[in-house]
Amino acid sequence: MRAKGTKSAVIAAALSVVLCVGMLAGTTFAWFTDTVTSAGNIIAAGSLEAGLFYAEGWNGEDTAWQDASEGAIFDSDAWAPGETEIRYIKATNEGDIAFRYRLDVVPEGGAGTLAEVIDVYFGVIGEGFSAPADFAAAQQSLTKVGTLAELMAENDGIAHGVLLPAGAEEAAGAAVGEVAACVVLHMQESAGNEYQGAFVGEGGFAVVLKAAQNVEGAENELKTGVTVSGLAGMEGQTFATVEEAYEAGRQILLAAGVDDGDTLGQGPISDDEEFDALYTDGGILTWTIYGEQTLNEGVRYLTFGRASNRYSSRRSVTEINVVGGNSGARLELGDVALPYAWWNDAEDALTVTFSGLELVSLRADEDIRCSCAYGAPLNVAFDGCDIQGRIYHYFNGEGSIAVSNCNFTDDGNVGYAFFVQGSETDPLNIVFTDNTVTGYTRGINIQQRTAVVTVTGNVIRSTNNEPDRGALQLTDCATALVENNVIDVNAGNALWFHEAAKNAEVQYTIRNNTFIAPYLANDDTSFGIQSHIVSSGNDVSGITYPGMCMEKEATEASESTVTLG
Repeated sequence: MRAKGTKSAVIAAALSVVLCVGMLAGTTFAWFTDTVTSAGNIIAAGSLEAGLFYAEGWNGEDTAWQDASEGAIFDSDAWAPGETEIRYIKATNEGDIAFRYRLDVVPEGGAGTLAEVIDVYFGVIGEGFSAPADFAAAQQSLTKVGTLAELMAENDGIAHGVLLPAGAEEAAGAAVGEVAACVVLHMQESAGNEYQGAFVGEGGFAVVLKAAQNVEGAENELKTGVTVSGLAGMEGQTFATVEEAYEAGRQILLAAGVDDGDTLGQGPISDDEEFDALYTDGGILTWTIYGEQTLNEGVRYLTFGRASNRYSSRRSVTEINVVGGNSGARLELGDVALPYAWWNDAEDALTVTFSGLELVSLRADEDIRCSCAYGAPLNVAFDGCDIQGRIYHYFNGEGSIAVSNCNFTDDGNVGYAFFVQGSETDPLNIVFTDNTVTGYTRGINIQQRTAVVTVTGNVIRSTNNEPDRGALQLTDCATALVENNVIDVNAGNALWFHEAAKNAEVQYTIRNNTFIAPYLANDDTSFGIQSHIVSSGNDVSGITYPGMCMEKEATEASESTVTLG
């Protein structure tokens, strides 16, 4: 930490790409070594390498450019009305493919409160450029692009364009090899005393470079924020945060006379035409996430505060989709507050889907939950997501939970990647297919007496497995198909049949799986699981101790009655 009062800021360069988001520390990073598909876009093979540099003075070809991590920028000791900072920025393309770029100025630390009184001036450096000596000269030679607060709200940056590789043939509207610019920040002379002392200690103003491969849809890779479709008045707007989108939607509902807060009532909109005018996609809401966002707990954000999805016996909010809009889409979430329908009618069934996102638990020791205790049929799906944490699903009613094409990763601090519990009477369909589970101490656990379970095409690998547990715990269900999975763990059992099993009529089909583990299976059920298993085609050659198992809290192995011949 710098001493209080020095007020410096290090220039930041955040590179948003189709595969990942990284910080540029004055060096170059390379991605796109293979062809990939993301958000419907085909990305050509190649190398994307971008760098960001700055200088405190301009001297043509002899300008002393510094790596972004090696100096301070916009580091006035005391921002006051009339204060001006002039800096020079250079972005470079050192790879072999073109990319779209965007430059932003963002406040750091204590500088955030000054955003509304800091004017930003910008100019690309070209032939005949004359460096402004002061603010008066900057006003003449550069373009005022708005206040910092306005730029942040518009989410469009101070400049954007296409940067071609060095040596590429020139093209209209694109720079070749590098682009340099002059950026000036000026505190308005009219700024009042309320801003005095706002810039104290750590903090300042950083320049951010965002870049994405120059393909169709690349503009979305540079975007941050939230958009919502399906509610009249929300279209065409990008909100900075989930909270801002929620508040805008809430005001629309209030203006239409819809119940506020946690009101259960299904009205007052019972007229079909009123509902259809308000919900423009037939009761389907789609939230699109760009960049990093947080879905906090305790508020029904996804329905703008509406407690019930039901409006009448003919009209309900039937679908909520939360989708990633670019490769940097990342959503922190915990217990997602969902609407419910008191009447438990089939026409009020709700489907909630998360797709194409990185999902991260709000707290390391908490779950990602998208379920509720009761209500109309609830269907939840996670598709194509990278997940850090545990998905826990509990629903005391009819419905489904499906997880497909997801990557779960953990470093050995979380037990289960996926854990389902629920009603002993209402049917539940559970599908867990084509996922990878890496690093968890256990794996997945299914415990729902009437559930129809499908576990197919998954890879469960861990060097953190607990020695007295199982990677696939089938606690309770009605039927289960376990097929074409790879379970490769360093300790414990591949399969676990728990003593809490209540359905003595359960039927398991276990076929064409590969098991690599010290032990194949432990059976703690009161009724004996072997007679309930139909198996074929399983590869058990990777089992270290055939015919043995490790029971809960045991330190020595015992005989197992489970075989998968």
